Amino acid sequence: MTNDLNDRLRAIEEREALLAEAEQIARMGTWTWHVADDSVYWSDELYRILGYDKAVDLPSVEGFFGAIHPEDLPALQAESAKMAQTGKSVARVVRIVRPSGEIRVIRLTSASVQGADGAPVRMVGSILDLTDTLAQQQELAKSHERLNEAQRLANVGSWVWHVRTGKIRWSDQMFRICGRDPHTYTPTVDAFINLLHSEDKARVTDAIQSSLSDSFAEIECTIVLDNGAERSIHITSKLVKSDDSGPLVLHGTMHDITDRKELEGQLRQSQKIEALGMLAGGIAHDLNNYLQIIQGNLAVLDLCLSCVQPQVARAREDITASLELCSSLTKGLVAYSRQQELAPELVDLHTIVTSSLHLVAKLLGAHIETKFDLAAAHSHVLVDRNQLQQVIVNLAINARDAMDGSGQLSVSTGNLGGRDNGYVELRVTDTGQGMSQHVAGRAFDPFFTTKPVGHGTGLGLSTVYGIVERSGGSITVESTLDVGSTFIIQLPLQQPPQPETVQEPIIEAAPALAFGKKILIAEDERMVRRMAKILLQRAGFSVVEAADGREALDIVLGPGGDAIGLVLSDVTMPNLDGPTLAVELARQGRSLPFVLMTGYTNQAHLISDVTSVRAVLQKPFSNDQLVGCIRQVISELPVT
Repeated sequence: MTNDLNDRLRAIEEREALLAEAEQIARMGTWTWHVADDSVYWSDELYRILGYDKAVDLPSVEGFFGAIHPEDLPALQAESAKMAQTGKSVARVVRIVRPSGEIRVIRLTSASVQGADGAPVRMVGSILDLTDTLAQQQELAKSHERLNEAQRLANVGSWVWHVRTGKIRWSDQMFRICGRDPHTYTPTVDAFINLLHSEDKARVTDAIQSSLSDSFAEIECTIVLDNGAERSIHITSKLVKSDDSGPLVLHGTMHDITDRKELEGQLRQSQKIEALGMLAGGIAHDLNNYLQIIQGNLAVLDLCLSCVQPQVARAREDITASLELCSSLTKGLVAYSRQQELAPELVDLHTIVTSSLHLVAKLLGAHIETKFDLAAAHSHVLVDRNQLQQVIVNLAINARDAMDGSGQLSVSTGNLGGRDNGYVELRVTDTGQGMSQHVAGRAFDPFFTTKPVGHGTGLGLSTVYGIVERSGGSITVESTLDVGSTFIIQLPLQQPPQPETVQEPIIEAAPALAFGKKILIAEDERMVRRMAKILLQRAGFSVVEAADGREALDIVLGPGGDAIGLVLSDVTMPNLDGPTLAVELARQGRSLPFVLMTGYTNQAHLISDVTSVRAVLQKPFSNDQLVGCIRQVISELPVT
């Protein structure tokens, strides 16, 4: 009998120990209140949750309610009283305050056991410590928020597709990229396919089927938003298989690469422009050589003709004017390709506009009428002549495209403010299609264009903006749809130059200064070399020719080389270029004064360190410039 009782007691103790362990693991304490004798039982875990000491704090109703947070106590007491009357159970989340002052969050569940008369006999309940769980949930929510923010910043969304159930879950950024409302849009495979550009639907459908057998897959495609805007996206996916190797879950990312694609396109375009700039420099060099031949031989013809008929004189004037325009265009071509820095000079804006009339008319075509009103009383500005002409040309091209080949282009000038601190205003107006406020606001952005692919780079107006800003001016645009646009440029006014005393051309001046040495012409272009030789010989100089730098070096270092007193050399030549020729002669003890000729505009770095270079002639140069430069260099040489 005693053994049986002991076994039962041990079994009860074991069950109580297991219950206590379970309560501790679950962080749940239990309590019982016998109403009749007001006795209360608290489990060990309830003591731990409340922070009470079992050896000191006796379990009581007052002790339990005393642990409830003051802000939560009135509502809990009211519900407990109601429970005692009705017998309905209570479930409520409240806060408790431990004796240490620590606040914990608990879920209180209680029920009333009533007797035959309906009066409460016993009340039982439990409290579940939610503090750590809530903290984890809050941290999880913050982590989820940080993930959403990271995805938003990176423009990357994530998705999960439960293949067997067909359910798909999107992250917030997925909805943003696709322009969908997460409250009304249910993501499915078919719904996503409907978002795609028509050209991508079949390809993406095939890729989805393939991804069910591949462990990793990726594809680029385009989605179309409700407003018609297109977004380029890059999708990656990874397959998680079940034990039977069948598809289970497909998850991955969607990256909005629209901006990256635009930047890549801009980079490719800028590389094309850079290549075009290099080509422009080469074209300008060759064209300057040919212009030099024409201009030099024109001077030779002038020297040979003792009597010039009026028709011939007019023809010569036309040729000279064309030469000046071609020279200006080659400089503008190189300046446009960013191979030349601004070279500001004091110019008359009216002169620049009128000199551009012929070129602008050719650009516009026969069906666009041009109207000019140059009413500014003062129009001298400090600008780069070639780049200002580029501004006018670019605006004319922009106007032509806006008018679709038919309309009127008006160019006018006017003065603002006083002469000392005022501005000259240049207006270029077209009767084209005009621009909306949004388009006009972006008109000067690099690479921004509303023209179809292949019909514009988006650099014309941004180039105009850059030239005007670097010249100290400003440019704005006024535009109305279906009416036209007006580009308004304001440049600071400058005082006009003082009249200069007209001097006779150098070619008609006194004979050349006595120069007991020969001039060596090193030029690989035969016609340029021959033209320069004739002009210098007519000016009284003795000339020797060399077809390149290597031949020039042999002449100076060979027999009779001591007779050479000055070298007129092209900068760029095969075998040995001009600057290298000068350095090599100096190294071998024959340092001669050099005058360099060049058709490029960006070769200062090749010449700056060559001390023997006394002057540089930019092709095409006139006879007066050539002879005057040679005489000036000779006059500055030390007398021997």
